[in-house]
Amino acid sequence: MNHPAQPAPVPPHWSTVLRGLRQARGVTQDGWAALIGVGRATVQRWERGEVTPSADTAEALLTVCRGQGLLRTFERGPLRGLTVTAELLRELLAEARSGTAPRSVPPSLVQLPARPAPVPGTLPIPLTRLVGRADECTTIPRLLSSGRLVTLTGAGGVGKTRLALEVAAALAATIFDDVVFVDLAPLRDPELLPAAIARALGLRDAPDLPLPERLALALRTWSLLLVLDNFEHLLPAALLLPQLLRAAPQLTLLVTSRAPLRLRGERAVPIAPLAQPDPADVALEALAHSPAVALLVERAQDVRPDFALTTANAAAVIEICHRLDGLPLALELAAARLRHLSAAAIAARLDARLMLLTGGPRDLPQRQQTLRDTIAWSYDLLTPAEQQLFRQLSVFAGGCTLDAAATICDSTGDPGVDTFDGLAALLDASLLQQSDGPDGEPRFRMLETVREYGAEQLVASAEADTVRRRHADFFVALAEAFEPRLRQAHREPWLRRLDAELDNLRMVRAWSCAETDEGRAALRLAGALWYYWWHRDALGEGRQATMAALTLPAAHHADRTRAAALFGAGFLTREVGDRAAARLLLEQCVRLGPEQATPATYAAALAFLAGLLVVAGDLAAARRLAEESRSRAAAAGELFALTWANAALVGACLRSGDRSGARVYADETLRCGRQLEMEPLGLHTQAMVDLAEGQYEQARVRFSELLALAQARDSAFLIAGALHMLAVIALQQGDLHLAETLLQDSIGRTRRIGVDVSPVLATLGQTMLQQGNTKAAVSICAQCLESRRGISRSPSDRLVLRVLAQAAEQSGLLTDCARLMAAIAVQRNRFAVEQFGLQEAEQAVVERVRVALGEEAFAAAWAAGVELSADEAIELGLAAVTELQQLLVTDTAAVGERR
Repeated sequence: MNHPAQPAPVPPHWSTVLRGLRQARGVTQDGWAALIGVGRATVQRWERGEVTPSADTAEALLTVCRGQGLLRTFERGPLRGLTVTAELLRELLAEARSGTAPRSVPPSLVQLPARPAPVPGTLPIPLTRLVGRADECTTIPRLLSSGRLVTLTGAGGVGKTRLALEVAAALAATIFDDVVFVDLAPLRDPELLPAAIARALGLRDAPDLPLPERLALALRTWSLLLVLDNFEHLLPAALLLPQLLRAAPQLTLLVTSRAPLRLRGERAVPIAPLAQPDPADVALEALAHSPAVALLVERAQDVRPDFALTTANAAAVIEICHRLDGLPLALELAAARLRHLSAAAIAARLDARLMLLTGGPRDLPQRQQTLRDTIAWSYDLLTPAEQQLFRQLSVFAGGCTLDAAATICDSTGDPGVDTFDGLAALLDASLLQQSDGPDGEPRFRMLETVREYGAEQLVASAEADTVRRRHADFFVALAEAFEPRLRQAHREPWLRRLDAELDNLRMVRAWSCAETDEGRAALRLAGALWYYWWHRDALGEGRQATMAALTLPAAHHADRTRAAALFGAGFLTREVGDRAAARLLLEQCVRLGPEQATPATYAAALAFLAGLLVVAGDLAAARRLAEESRSRAAAAGELFALTWANAALVGACLRSGDRSGARVYADETLRCGRQLEMEPLGLHTQAMVDLAEGQYEQARVRFSELLALAQARDSAFLIAGALHMLAVIALQQGDLHLAETLLQDSIGRTRRIGVDVSPVLATLGQTMLQQGNTKAAVSICAQCLESRRGISRSPSDRLVLRVLAQAAEQSGLLTDCARLMAAIAVQRNRFAVEQFGLQEAEQAVVERVRVALGEEAFAAAWAAGVELSADEAIELGLAAVTELQQLLVTDTAAVGERR
């Protein structure tokens, strides 16, 4: 179809040329006026075409243009294609003064009819303050000054529109003559995009010219920032934008979209959720600087003016911010609920956040009045295949690798290909986020609010059971593949991989315990992750998960899975300090025999059981198991079990007084340990031999080296143990202040990782007693004994009883002292640490009490103490605590005299 002939081009108005010259020089109207020697108002009237420069002023203008290099052919800007010469400028201005018709210039500089007036109030005025986003408010204007198409991308509710309004308002009065805002959300047809822009520009229809061309002509000389909001559902119409940019050199576009436009020259700026507070720092001053907290509090005060951040609600506020991923819309919807609910009540209900986070302000678009509607808006824009991938990806907690996504979500039989394209589509739709994993491999994750929506869709589909089973199989296989690598050197990369997948592993465990899996996946994880929990100072979580798995139906079968889980449970139980329970678990594992356990599991179980038998005093059995472990470990090439078998033999030799044998095995433990990056174990065994030989300074050097290694590895477990042993040495050397300092540090670390703190507390009690602070020593002993009720006995119990016996002697409770010392004497199976000088100290206490009581009374008290079981001895200690505390309160002066 032929268009009607177009009218001849109209040459540019002289005012357009003058304004173009100024803009080409890059100066303001004030600067231009100063160069020419006129006032700013005169320049303004020139550029509006109200007043023509006089002949003299025109010559001054020409002089400036020559000096500034403006008499040339322009390749860009409003004068593009025009050659400005002195003659041309003189003629244009002379014709304007005389009122004659302007001379003809290149058609590319056609002067448009009068510029349309944008729709009044096109830039919405936000009713709330922008919280956070200081960096973005600096970065985005900088990008707009050097590029002409900037797209703010991000998930629904992340605050793209609010940020665009803030930036546009700041730029309206500086760089651009006009700013026009176009809300595209109501559009459903991409072909309506030109009409929506035209309406916002105030541009009337022109039947003789297609609307895109009409827009291009209208924008050609307009210094305009055009804000196009919510573009994601109109992506097929994005090709209009480069057409406008090519035709309008002074046009700049700021677009918000959940997906990038994928146009040349586009600068996509991902907008992330607000920064969240540090869960470890609950100080109100620190929380006030968190953008997520600031937004939640400020919006809460909109609906409840008396709301304030306090020490009482700080933990709940932090949890809300983290559970909602710092997503601004989610935080605002949560804040609205604070009108009727406390922060703690909201935090407790966030497992069903999509149900809770509704009822946004009525002046928000409908799609943003509930969080579900916001996510559904993006979901509905996906293709069916992309929707299926989105649903299936919701099974991942904490994200996934490309390999995991391709394996678990693939339903095409062509792993990786379709999945990769689908992930790219979901990234573009801002339903997925990408980051670098621990090994540089990309990871993909959903915001938790988005994942909850995906999980709802997965449940509603017929895919849920199949996808969850594949998810469990994948991560169980991953954990089992990594387990032997954790027992070797260079384990840190594998630990970091497991760190990244920890949430997925926890989800598998929960699913396995709750579903029809009979706990098989949970049991397999128990046998695969035991050393991971140790390395990450998560002994409490690891032991709880492992013990729970052993109660599941799958654990009733005598097979390798059960053997591995029993070993893992025994190892972790030993490490948290419950040695009797650990012994029972490891004995069960060993009873299954080498036929029902892997060579690695069986050899390691023998080694650790041997170590526990050393503590129990069964040295013959300990040696037998340790030697068998060494033999099996050597045959299977299992250096881990071999190292621990050597360590068990160190203990057996020390208990039997064979210090030279202990030294040989300690050296072997260190040699093997260095090959496995287990030097701390070797250093510990060598230091224990040093202590048994009375070489305190050498032991101190070794434990200091161990501490440095532990600090380099950031192992709270090893650090706490090294600090404890250094304190024991300081105590032996009489440096009571140093001992107390080291012990307080060790106690704090030990408690944080969920390990039995009583051995360290017992040593602190001894330190307090030696400092003369009997009251503090007794109080510490009370803490130890109360915490040990119902738990198997350990050498620390005997140290606690010894401290109480000494306190009882000092306080005049001689019968109690004798009974306690007798109970201690019955349990002579000591750690090596109890060998250096303490037995002599015990004997001195016994002799003093024997003399003070008399032989007959002493013998009766001693006989009563000998008859006590371990638990009865603890109860006697608690009774002595009560008596001592009463005595210390009522008769402090007398106690001081007796001391």
